[in-house]
Amino acid sequence: MSANQYRQWIAIIISIVFHILLAIIPIQMSKEIISHEKKEFKVPVNIVIKEIDPVASLPRQEKTVKQKTKHRTLPKKRGLLPGDRKLPVISQSIPIPYPKSAINNEWEGKVTIAVKLNSMGKITKITLIKSSGYKVLDDMLINVVSEHYRFKPKRIMGKNKAGLLQISHTFKL
Repeated sequence: MSANQYRQWIAIIISIVFHILLAIIPIQMSKEIISHEKKEFKVPVNIVIKEIDPVASLPRQEKTVKQKTKHRTLPKKRGLLPGDRKLPVISQSIPIPYPKSAINNEWEGKVTIAVKLNSMGKITKITLIKSSGYKVLDDMLINVVSEHYRFKPKRIMGKNKAGLLQISHTFKL
């Protein structure tokens, strides 16, 4: 027998022994898993028994007395009329586009601006409150709001007033 044939026979024998072991080990493990030993577990249980008064648990029936009253209108809240607004309202807007340079550089952030409005709902001033950290994103929000947004002014006691509105936008890819 040559050295190569001897190595081949050794390899075959080792392979056969390995396969036999692989078949025997799972069988012994499954025997351990299926064992039917009785194990007792003590679980603490707290039981509270409350007595319920059947009379007290019934819903009370209140007697209603009809009184003849004149038709009254509800009192008006001071300073508020129908159609009044405590803050200016956005009446027209468009989705804020994501700047191409910000997409290419994967810039994200939240921009917060304050928009000052006159009594006609026109923008008089836009102030940057919180920057996203990227001028491109900040400028995009400011430009879109100034060019494409329309507002209804604050209204108190039926009269339009100048107001301030805070707008936030999160640029996220």
